[in-house]
Amino acid sequence: LLPVIQASWFTKCEQQTHRAPDGACKPDYEAAQAVGGVVDSVRNLFAFFSAALVGRLSDVFGRRRVLIYGLVVSTIPTLALAMTETTSPYAYYASCILTGMLGVGSTPSFLSSITNAYIGDSYNSKDRPAQFGLLSAVLAGSMLLNPLMGKLTDKMTLQQVYFTIFFLQGFAVLYILFVMPESLPNNKRNAFSVGRTLNPLSPLTLLAQS
Repeated sequence: LLPVIQASWFTKCEQQTHRAPDGACKPDYEAAQAVGGVVDSVRNLFAFFSAALVGRLSDVFGRRRVLIYGLVVSTIPTLALAMTETTSPYAYYASCILTGMLGVGSTPSFLSSITNAYIGDSYNSKDRPAQFGLLSAVLAGSMLLNPLMGKLTDKMTLQQVYFTIFFLQGFAVLYILFVMPESLPNNKRNAFSVGRTLNPLSPLTLLAQS
């Protein structure tokens, strides 16, 4: 659904080349992909610096809190679409960049990094490979479900799609709050340090060391 919405923002009717055979305006998918690619690049650039910060915060405050943080932040672009009724590309693209600044450049990558840390906390070195494999299988299964979800949402209104997204995100937050145990006990957490925990340049330091 999102590519269709993005393409509609770049629909042009002034030139004949952008008109469909029936005379209706034709969405400019190339322009939508170009602008979307630039926004994604900017978002991921911000996430490159802020994702390490989020990881260190999970070492200080625990995995569950950071997972909930990531789920809440990942709903910001959808909220921007819902509040503007998909009429403002600026609100949506700004919200995408904001999620990158907040450390959630890509929701699947963010969640997989924290869940990998969760597995590392919960299992010994002998059992971790099997659990990492199970996690990869779950992620692959979710990718297989994407086309099915797209087919289901094709018959929904935009309001129903937004409700479905918020419902699933809310369910995940409630599951983490009331079912999922914390994997990192207080005695194994790092102490909070402004100079270390909040240092945005740490990814560059890691690159230099590698």
